Amino acid sequence: MAARNTKILVDGHFKLFSSPTHPVKPGFLAATKALECKPAQIIETGSSAWGADSTRLWAKYVRVFGGALWSVDLRDEPREALGYLGPNVHLCVDDSVEFLKRFKSTKPGTRADLVYLDSYDVDWENPEPAAYHCYREWELLQPLTESGSVVVIDDSPKSPSDVAWLKGKEAEAVAEFFAKNLSPPGKGTFVFEEVSRSRGWKILHHSYNLVLQKR
Repeated sequence: MAARNTKILVDGHFKLFSSPTHPVKPGFLAATKALECKPAQIIETGSSAWGADSTRLWAKYVRVFGGALWSVDLRDEPREALGYLGPNVHLCVDDSVEFLKRFKSTKPGTRADLVYLDSYDVDWENPEPAAYHCYREWELLQPLTESGSVVVIDDSPKSPSDVAWLKGKEAEAVAEFFAKNLSPPGKGTFVFEEVSRSRGWKILHHSYNLVLQKR
């Protein structure tokens, strides 16, 4: 029987395809709850067929509640591993920034109800490149969002305890970053700084990932 609420859907996904204690799970619960079981247009940068297996979760949401998913990755490996996920799931191989530049013109009128930004691996000793890349994606997706739209940014820990598995120089770099900055290290650094100064978005959840909703 298909899941008829988002908690059942997310719990089932992490039990079957990932781990019930995966650090992104609380953020995914918050993000999908905000969709209120309504049909959703979902965009994901950084397709995933392992770890949290996020692409499979978004595809399941679309199958159960309606909508469509566009997931983009530089590599073809995720698409090959995931296979066919349904008629409304589009697995694309492209640079995420270039993909988002074209999206509004190729899909006119499409509102992004949920966006998951996870396209650039973080180097915890040098997180700025991933943060800049994520912020560029953030800028490009703004015309696609409306009041109620949800954005999830991966790898943006709220505190060192959210990345307790890091050791050695990586752990030291994260601790030093938190000591010097109010924003989190990782992909969401510059987005967090912007939304903290603006009333346009609110923080729904922040642990390992950062979940935002447009006001």
